[in-house]
Amino acid sequence: MRCFVITKKHIIISISILTFILCITAGRKSYEKQKTVSAFKSEPPLSSISDVLPTLEEPSAIAHIKDYTKSKINKKPNEIIESFGGLFENVLMPQKTNTPVQSTPTPTKIPTKEQTNISSKELNNDTEYEIQSDAFVNQPLNFSKDTGVLIIHTHTTECYTPDVPTSINDTGRSIDETKNMIAIGEIIKERLEEAGISVIHDRTVHDYPSYQNAYGRSLATAKKQLESHKNIGIVLDIHRDAIANADGTRIKLVHEANGEKLAQMMIVCGTDENGLSHPGWMSNLNFAFKIQEHANKLYPGLMRPINLRKERFNQHLTEGSLILEIGTHGNSLEEAKSGARVMGEIIADVITKKETS
Repeated sequence: MRCFVITKKHIIISISILTFILCITAGRKSYEKQKTVSAFKSEPPLSSISDVLPTLEEPSAIAHIKDYTKSKINKKPNEIIESFGGLFENVLMPQKTNTPVQSTPTPTKIPTKEQTNISSKELNNDTEYEIQSDAFVNQPLNFSKDTGVLIIHTHTTECYTPDVPTSINDTGRSIDETKNMIAIGEIIKERLEEAGISVIHDRTVHDYPSYQNAYGRSLATAKKQLESHKNIGIVLDIHRDAIANADGTRIKLVHEANGEKLAQMMIVCGTDENGLSHPGWMSNLNFAFKIQEHANKLYPGLMRPINLRKERFNQHLTEGSLILEIGTHGNSLEEAKSGARVMGEIIADVITKKETS
């Protein structure tokens, strides 16, 4: 029978081998951990950014973000995106907005300044096109009493200065349909329907909770309605303007008629000057001139100059698409409603050609 005697030498060799194995194992784990940390530090958090921007279509944006994030690893995805906001104009994404709120009455009233009949000029031309308004006088409109009208609101939550004292920090926006542009659109709808015109008033909110890409959303709304209602030939996008002095004082534009204060109004026409297809913009402008001319006959001074712009504003959808600016954020809601009532009557006359009789 053979006996194995454990000597001091055997113990030392065993401890040495075990220590060597433990050192190799610990070293490998440390290396893998260091490798993981290094890999994380060298890669910008693009996966997180793609989560925030699931519909990103701008190819150059990723390159910009990569360059930016090399030195800004600790920034949050939304902070990175804010630095390149211009790249994401057509992307639906969470963002900081002027959230519509209901004003809480306080002793401080929003400062406003009244201005009457801002201008008698017929056209403010922000394009390079030369426009002779006289050339439009005898151009017929392809509308009739059977032409349907679609009323939409790209900036649905725009509202007016309350008559009661309110905070100077009022956002000028509201989700209350009785106070925002939906209330104004409803008045125009009623006046058109009284003239026998078919009207669809789409109340979809396009600028809340996100203000960005409101025109993209209103375009989708308009297309859907045009597909469902083939008689629509006129699309009216109802807004209100915002004019203020350098100190923040809001300017209210009014026109007095028969002892009543009406918010002054402006028509905005888009063109193709920025490169987007818009072959019918001159037909839209002809419609605008007809409205302006009839308004000047009935209520001289009611209308501000037509604003001809380089942008298209979704007005390529029909040859009767216009933006109507009913007053400003300095006007009261009642002044805006009074202006809308008159505007509805004027447009009804033009569509039914009553203004030429």
